[in-house]
Amino acid sequence: MSKPGATEPKVHHYVPQFYLRRFTAGKKKQLRSYRRGKKGFIVQNVRNAAAETGFYEVAEQDGTVTNRVELALGQFESEIAPLMGPLSRGEIPAGAERLRLATFVALQCVRTRLARDRYTAMINATLDFMMEEGFYDVERVMSQSNATGEQITREEAQSISDGLKPGRLFVEQHPNDHIRMIGDFVSKLTPDFVDRAWWVLKSPRRDFITSDSPVVIANPPELQNPLEGIGPLTAAEVYITLDPKSTLLLLKRNVFEEVTFEDRAFTVHDENVIYVNDLVAKNSYKWIFQHPKGKDITWLLPDGQHEMGQVNGKPFALSFNARRRARDI
Repeated sequence: MSKPGATEPKVHHYVPQFYLRRFTAGKKKQLRSYRRGKKGFIVQNVRNAAAETGFYEVAEQDGTVTNRVELALGQFESEIAPLMGPLSRGEIPAGAERLRLATFVALQCVRTRLARDRYTAMINATLDFMMEEGFYDVERVMSQSNATGEQITREEAQSISDGLKPGRLFVEQHPNDHIRMIGDFVSKLTPDFVDRAWWVLKSPRRDFITSDSPVVIANPPELQNPLEGIGPLTAAEVYITLDPKSTLLLLKRNVFEEVTFEDRAFTVHDENVIYVNDLVAKNSYKWIFQHPKGKDITWLLPDGQHEMGQVNGKPFALSFNARRRARDI
């Protein structure tokens, strides 16, 4: 298959550079970056953070590989970048600007490497379950082959069945499948995010952090159900840090009787910043990012690699007491 032309972008950022720059310092636009499971940190330019070569390449029907998705994302990001400053200052958007920002948050839920690998893990877990339950035993393999008009011997069916055992087969998600998944999920998430209450949390002292999977979700303890999963559509709270001093919380309406579900901006205490940062750290895939002049956060970093079955690890949320103590700006 042919490759994109030399003038097209080769390195694709699944967390936009304009967003990461909001956590940088100096002309070199450098981040303090922590690798999960390793000690210490490195300082790197945003050009090298949360990016992979050809991550959004699309295989077209004629066999060519293009960067049209990466180019479209870049155009969209250029429209979003000017909206982030007013939002971080507590200016809650309405109308078209609210829709664009909601779309941006929805995109960041599903466009990352973590989202792609999590979907791949789900597919392979489903395959392993089917193999364990005997979906590919000899009789079923012969029956399925006969149904398609292909006659095979029992020995051939036995060979196929032996190769389809749990752990022996790994299916890698094609980038095109991830692109389709992005479109499907964003179309569902965006209207929900638009309708939520938008709260901008301002921290006068402690800094917020971000990661290579910057949107995090949480349900407070009173809403947690061990038998049900949690996702962006079902979570009471969806967070994305905007810069070291502000975070956007999209709060599902009518969840808490004691809360007024109006758009608002307010200052929060250090304990609330720690709650959000803990969510961000646990939801990170490989990298956690911080402003270069931020205070040490090594005590907050999770041990080991991201567990694909987790959403956030232990969920945290703003406590009712913290909400009552919050000061409106």
